[in-house]
Amino acid sequence: DERSIQPVEVEELIGVHNGVVANELELLQYVGMRTSVIDSEIPLHLIKRFGLQRAFSMCTGGYAYAYADSQNGDLVLLRNFKTLAIGSVGNNLLFASEQSFLEEVFGYTYIPHKLPPYHYAKYRLGRLIESGVVSCKTDSYLPEQDPNRVLVCASGGIDSTVSAYCIKRMWQKEVELVHFSYGQKAKDNEWTAVEAIASDLQAQLHRIELPWLGKLGRSALTETSIEHPGSIKQAIAGTKMWVPARNLVFIASLMAIAEAIGAAYISAGWTLETEGSYPDNSVEFLRALNLISDVGTLMRPKLVMPLQRLMKPEEIVLGMDLGVDFSKTWSCDQGYEKQCGWDSACFEHHYCFVRAGVPDPTDYLNPPSFSHKISLSIGNVGSLKEIKRRVTLDALT
Repeated sequence: DERSIQPVEVEELIGVHNGVVANELELLQYVGMRTSVIDSEIPLHLIKRFGLQRAFSMCTGGYAYAYADSQNGDLVLLRNFKTLAIGSVGNNLLFASEQSFLEEVFGYTYIPHKLPPYHYAKYRLGRLIESGVVSCKTDSYLPEQDPNRVLVCASGGIDSTVSAYCIKRMWQKEVELVHFSYGQKAKDNEWTAVEAIASDLQAQLHRIELPWLGKLGRSALTETSIEHPGSIKQAIAGTKMWVPARNLVFIASLMAIAEAIGAAYISAGWTLETEGSYPDNSVEFLRALNLISDVGTLMRPKLVMPLQRLMKPEEIVLGMDLGVDFSKTWSCDQGYEKQCGWDSACFEHHYCFVRAGVPDPTDYLNPPSFSHKISLSIGNVGSLKEIKRRVTLDALT
């Protein structure tokens, strides 16, 4: 039947579509005379009646859509979570449902263009003239997202604590702390710290048990048989403490919780300094996770990392200005009654205060010590105004 073949036409608009308009029957009330029997025609009627933005906000399902206006020659390409590959060869604009199709046909002559999920691009004579965001209607039992609600992955340490304070006191958002217990040696100490921080912030607190993660072993954080690194160099540059895919597991769990409770944002204590050692603290990882949220969740909670542009001593300066009580934080990887003072985490914790020129309020079993030459060897601390400027660059608004 020719009426089931694309492209479809509605007056001057000509469209092709990869995906499903899941609520087709609901939208038929807005459709006049149909020229086809497939759902790909529905968006064209909606565009003519309501315009691009509202039209696709009324559609449920996945879509990669392209339509041309035969009167002015404009071409519009848009997508939600469905893939839509765009590129050019010379002055010719190309698009396909997968990038591999274009690469296979055009090889090295093909120059890819980028169209992020939930975006549209309008072209005229092969040139981009307009782009923007498109929304998509969802039909589920999930609550509406609250843009003031932020989940913070909280370990009880300096990084996640200062992150929570930034979000609460600089960005004026409602913070909920989420702590993961995965069999780490210091799990009880961390939990005590997180409880104290949640109390100070008047924040809701969630505890998630992931015992299977610790049972995987292969980390000095969870296995007593593995020697713990005990030097400042290992604390800064080493990955002896790596727990297999831990942050990936944490963020996936937080995405599920965020969808279920309606939190629009997720955060953690990733910093410029830790990015140098750990791939799961990097800007690249953050961007990849936000892309995964766009294409792999329905409500698309976003990850924001307020400390991503700060060094650790700058966190101390900022935290003191925000009223953080650092004596309540816990960084030690051991499960002793006090922070030990000899493991790499304690060295790093103390080192932050030394570099910031601030007394360390931590009560150690054996206070760390090292030379001033070492303590002055990494970077300078910016002014409070400059530190806040770098944090504000990632503000949720």
